[in-house]
Amino acid sequence: MNNYKINNINDKLKLPFELFSIDVIKSRLEELKKAVDKFNTIHRLNMGYTRLEAIIKELYPVRKERFMVKIGEHYRSVPVSAIRCFYIAERSTFIFDDTGKNHPVDYSLDKIGQLVDPGLFFRVNRNFIIAYNSIGDIINYSSNRLKIILYGWDKKENILVSRERVALFKAWIDR
Repeated sequence: MNNYKINNINDKLKLPFELFSIDVIKSRLEELKKAVDKFNTIHRLNMGYTRLEAIIKELYPVRKERFMVKIGEHYRSVPVSAIRCFYIAERSTFIFDDTGKNHPVDYSLDKIGQLVDPGLFFRVNRNFIIAYNSIGDIINYSSNRLKIILYGWDKKENILVSRERVALFKAWIDR
């Protein structure tokens, strides 16, 4: 282009075809391809980070430290360390705490099982998740089952470990 003097628009139209040759177009396409490859590499790294984040959350899930309960018009926070068990009664889920009080909670037992530390809590049957530090006694019961006595539990309902969970419960206690 340096060899040509451009004075007006007509001179621009007379430029040789070689300036717009395949080589120039190829080099522009190569630059575009490099830019797209760079974008894809960065995007892939971000996707890898998201996947890694999901794996970390799965391996180290966030555990609840306390549950908020409603008492009349008031709200109270019950720390997990004060919970003796979660149980179902009359189609509602309750917390039984170390003061002997029962509080309704807005979670199912399945959800609670995911939210609490499995090292501290164990689901003994369909209706109860108990805390390790609340177990007062474990008694052999009929048909290869276990009866759990919790500190402060004065309800009529017995807390029994289901047949299917007895082996897991014993392993949990003996770890």
